[in-house]
Amino acid sequence: MLIRGGKQRTPLPVDERVSVVGGALRDQAALQQLVNDCDVIVHCAASVRGACWQDFYQANVIGTRNLLSAINTSSSARHLVVISSLAAREPQLSWYAESKFLAEQSCRALSGPSCAILRPPAVYGPGDKEMLPLLRMLYRGYAVRVTPAEQRLSLIHVDDLITALVALSEQPTTGLYSLNDGEPNHYDWDKLCHIISEYSGNKVRALPLPPMLLKTIAQVNLRLARIRGEKPILSPGKAQELLWRDWTSDNQVLREATGWAPAVRLAEGLRGLKLGG
Repeated sequence: MLIRGGKQRTPLPVDERVSVVGGALRDQAALQQLVNDCDVIVHCAASVRGACWQDFYQANVIGTRNLLSAINTSSSARHLVVISSLAAREPQLSWYAESKFLAEQSCRALSGPSCAILRPPAVYGPGDKEMLPLLRMLYRGYAVRVTPAEQRLSLIHVDDLITALVALSEQPTTGLYSLNDGEPNHYDWDKLCHIISEYSGNKVRALPLPPMLLKTIAQVNLRLARIRGEKPILSPGKAQELLWRDWTSDNQVLREATGWAPAVRLAEGLRGLKLGG
């Protein structure tokens, strides 16, 4: 396991089956040490925040190419599993989406080891920092809706994502795969509000934020982040992702390749979250 240092990193549980290599995706020596004697590599490192194109390009594109370079010189590597993003399907929307698409292109050009690229939809579960704030607001009975009311999206519980990664690791295949939690017709805001309302017992209201206001907030947030030397999550590109109307995905290709099937839909997945906390 490759892990960066830092005072704010959560200590890993002690497990003799896990070897930790300190370093980063720009550290070629650490990457070489990481892949040596490994037959299957899972690449899940990426940057989701940035104040400019280079923030995403260096981490997601160059970082991935550095890993591929290490794999190409390894005598043991036989299979690579890459966690990409559904955003890579629409690279024109944001720096992040374009960087993930370019990283995929580099992975698809890998010679030698097989390479499976997985594009997850929105992931939620214990420890989540992206979806959990929204789910908590809905649980309490309200939320600011920053996406179109008619937007449709797929979800996946982190436990199902892990079983999909295991399936792709155990059955080396080359291809591009997507997945979802099996919810018929996916999710829209009405369905999300209904499911969470049934779980919480509260009537859920979604208050719309005008698209132009969202774009303005994103522009201001980016400018402030650059002044402060920070890397924001909300940028004009992220706003365009939020306003995209179709973030649905399907399981067919993954199921046919590995036999994988999801086990947790949102109604069940909510039970494992501390929404009232």
